[in-house]
This record gives sequence, C-alpha cells and structure tokens, in this order.
Amino acid sequence: MFHAHTIVTGSTEEVPLSSSLVARIPRPRPHVNSHDAASAEAPRKMPRTALLDNSTSSAGRRSSSDQSARNFSAGESVAACVTSSEGTNRWIVATVVQYMPEREMYQVRDEEAGEGDTQVYTLTPGHLVALPKSNSTREQNNLPPGSIVLAVYPGTTTFYKATIVSSARRYKSGDYGDYTLEFEDDGDVGGLPQRPVEFRHVVPYVSIS
Repeated sequence: MFHAHTIVTGSTEEVPLSSSLVARIPRPRPHVNSHDAASAEAPRKMPRTALLDNSTSSAGRRSSSDQSARNFSAGESVAACVTSSEGTNRWIVATVVQYMPEREMYQVRDEEAGEGDTQVYTLTPGHLVALPKSNSTREQNNLPPGSIVLAVYPGTTTFYKATIVSSARRYKSGDYGDYTLEFEDDGDVGGLPQRPVEFRHVVPYVSIS
C-alpha cells in the first residue's frame, strides 16, 4: 500500500499516491524555469515514461522500506517523490525543512521554488532519498556501470530512470566528475544518447511499495 502525502498549499487535503508512479520528461520550452522544462539541448524525442515500480532489475535498486529507516536533517538535499498539480507523481530535488515526530513525516521544500514561494510537501521517509552532500564518495559509493538509477535530467531539477554507462571519474582532488548515463526512452531510432550527469545528482533507483 502506498503512503499518502499532503501538498501544503494552505490546505491539509491528503492526496494518495497512484498505483503506478509515472514521470514524463517534457519537451523543452524556451525561457521556462520549471521541473517540466528541459534544456535547449534536450533530444527531439524525450523519454516517454519513467515507471517507478517493481519491474526493474535489482542492480543499484533500493526499496522504499530501506529508506524508511533513514533519518534526514533540516537543510539536507534529497530526492523527493511528490504529486504535481496535474496529479502526476515525480521525483524532484528538494530540501528538508523539518521532521514532524507526531506524524512521523518530513516537510520538504522544492529547491526550484523562488524567493517567497511556499511550495512545501509533507512526505513519509519512504518517499525521500538522500543525495550525496558533495562530489566525493565519502558518503556514497561510486555506482558501477549497468546500475539502474534515478538521475536529474540535464537542464531540469527532476529525476528520471536511467542506466549508468560509465562510472564517475575520480580526480586528484578526491572528488568525482560526471556519470555517463542513458535515460530510458530518451532519443531517436538510432539509439539512446549518452548524457553526463553530476555525481551528486545520481542515486540508486528506488522502488515505491
């Protein structure tokens, strides 16, 4: 059974998660700064869907029950599974605002929200995934090729399902560079384009259950 969450927009209405979490990478729109806008370099054919279910290979995958035991700190950057105004579930980059012990839930703020914007979501721990605090592997392993992941699509702040083509390269400073990824359903008939994504914007794929 899915955990419900509430979008805090002056109302306490709780919206249940749908049985199939679907995120769509939209076609790029110039001069728009939103989760649903890709960069000008986005492909002609965007990934059609990223189904967040249990059908994925176990490589690099975590379940929501694994995340439920994770404690998150105020100010921490996370991947958060939220419901948009259109009723579509998607993973976004967010910041933890506070923990509400009486409800055992977290409030998180959309990192893309502008100054004065109060786009805050109330979510269970199972709908949050901690992001690496830096481009170092001190707090997270460098994931191997073939791993199924959630990654921020270039030019957006939204996560989509992808496969690692090559791991992040380690520099002399100890930091890691970009992963090379193939996003699901991204590209033309000729095959999936390979895209660089920053190390701290890639996490193991999460199965919501």
